[in-house]
Amino acid sequence: MNEMIYEYKFHLVSFLPNIIPLFVGLGCLIVRKPKGTKLGMNIFYLILRFVGIAVMIFGIITFSNGIKLHKELSSALKGDTAIVVQGEIENYLFEQQGNGHFFESFDVKDVHFENEYYDLPEGYSDEEPFGYFNGNGQKVLIKYVRFEEDKNNNNEVTNTIVYAEELND
Repeated sequence: MNEMIYEYKFHLVSFLPNIIPLFVGLGCLIVRKPKGTKLGMNIFYLILRFVGIAVMIFGIITFSNGIKLHKELSSALKGDTAIVVQGEIENYLFEQQGNGHFFESFDVKDVHFENEYYDLPEGYSDEEPFGYFNGNGQKVLIKYVRFEEDKNNNNEVTNTIVYAEELND
């Protein structure tokens, strides 16, 4: 019988970086200036309000992008839009970097997967304990979503795992 390794689910921790700017911006807007403040302080509170509005806008954008990503990954898992690859793991690498962060990468039938466990992404690399994948030769079925991004005229591809299971003979 096959054993599930990972299935995507919502993690509040991954949304905290998106929520924090909302609270910081709100805090900047809530601060009241004391009565009888001098002109210099009035300008300070005016600048504080503009900073609060800018941070709130940034927070709304990042929060909505996080929700969009969550919806995309959830619908790919529940529907049939996730790409499926099945085979043996090759080129497996799992290491702790000098800064205490973990890095894992491997290939399955020429599809490359890479996870860094410190940048709080959605998908497989969010989970602990680290290293659900055992190494080279492990037979797996992986469902993933492919993201392509053009960074400085260099097409970067990220394959985000939404489901993985170990295949038993």
